[in-house]
Amino acid sequence: MVMKMRPIRLRKFLMIFLLIMLSTFQNTVSQEVTNNVKVAFLEKFTRFINWPNESNHSISSNYFIISVVGESPLNNEIYKFYKNRKIKGKDVKINFIKEISEIDKCHLLFISNSEKERLGEIIKYTKDKPILTISDSDGFAEQGVIINMHPKNNQLRFQINETALKFSGLYMNFKLLSLAEIVNPVGERK
Repeated sequence: MVMKMRPIRLRKFLMIFLLIMLSTFQNTVSQEVTNNVKVAFLEKFTRFINWPNESNHSISSNYFIISVVGESPLNNEIYKFYKNRKIKGKDVKINFIKEISEIDKCHLLFISNSEKERLGEIIKYTKDKPILTISDSDGFAEQGVIINMHPKNNQLRFQINETALKFSGLYMNFKLLSLAEIVNPVGERK
């Protein structure tokens, strides 16, 4: 009897172990897929944005510049995905920045969750500049980031801070606005 119990226990243990490993693998794969979708969305968003032709914002006209501030699991994915691509017909240049003063040299700024403490300072710096700010962190849209991606009901959704968009000088196509959850609608500026 004792001999039969051990193989059964071992099988149960192995089954539980395999189920845990499978669950962990699925969560890892799911997170990796979600991260890849977020990275691809950066370019998709730009299709619905027009930057002003004239601005006192000096950007290289030869490149579409994506800057990333802070540490994020997306940093490496952003680099790999965009290093040989074009956005708005321009080659993409990716900058990983540490100093806020480096922000004004970009078209798109991805703000990592690690920048929670400096977010107010970053938003103040970008507020009236034609820089598309994007994040994937809870509460960042409410604080002034133009587009914030977030999971909802097992799907990737996004919020748009309409007031931040208005003051940036960027023009966003209505189609994108109609798909988003609007945060801080125009007329409700704090």
